[in-house]
Parts: sequence; structure tokens; C-alpha cells
Amino acid sequence: MAQEVRKLAGRSAEEAAQIRHLVDDSVKKVNEGEQLVTASSNHLQDIIDSLTEVTRYVTEIADATHEQSAGIDQINQAISQLDQVTHQNARLVQEASSASHTLDERAGDMHSLVSRFQVSGAVQRPASLPPSEEAARLQPPV
Repeated sequence: MAQEVRKLAGRSAEEAAQIRHLVDDSVKKVNEGEQLVTASSNHLQDIIDSLTEVTRYVTEIADATHEQSAGIDQINQAISQLDQVTHQNARLVQEASSASHTLDERAGDMHSLVSRFQVSGAVQRPASLPPSEEAARLQPPV
């Protein structure tokens, strides 16, 4: 019986050693798992921080885009106003040119009519030049 007790004690010691080895291995694996969880948590926090930064950049880009859009709208309005003013100026220039041409014709007609009159003691001048050419002739050279 002593021999059986020794065998049983030996087996118990072997089993205890195996259990100790399994417990040590389990503790090691739990520690490794804890390190992996901590590393994963750190990486997830880095990802969250990066996403927060990206969100901030996207918000800044959206704000800048909105400001640029408003600026482009203002530029388009200014261009439209300039176009309207340019068309109005062109029309006014055309009207002024037409009025100037009409005045020139009327001045020529009036010059022809007035040149028929004789004033006593006045020097006779030929009425061959229209008023605009006469004015140009009398201008000093530049």
C-alpha cells in the first residue's frame, strides 16, 4: 500500500506540475491578450483622433468652399453689372455719334444758308468747306 501511495503521490505531483504549467501558460496568454487589447485600444483611439482631425479638415474645406462660392456669386454679379454698363455706354456712344452726325449735317445746312447772305463791309469767304472741316482747319497743329 505504501507503494500505491507513493505512486499516487508521484502522479499527484506530476499532475500538479502539469496544472501549474497550464496555469502559467494561461496567465502568460491572458497577459499577452491584455497587451493586445491595450494595443488595439490605443490604435482605435489613434483612429478616432485621426477621424476627428479629418472631420475638422472637411468642415474647414466646406466652409472655405461656401465662402468661395459666395465670392464667385459676387464676381458674377459684378461682371453682369459691368456688361450692362458696357452695353449702356455703347448705346450712348452710338446715340452721341448719331446726334453729332445730325448736328454736323444741320451745321452744314445752316452754313450754306448763312453763306448766301451779304453783310456790307464783310470779307467774302468761300463756303466750300463744311463746318467740321473748317473747324479742323482753324485748329492749331498738335
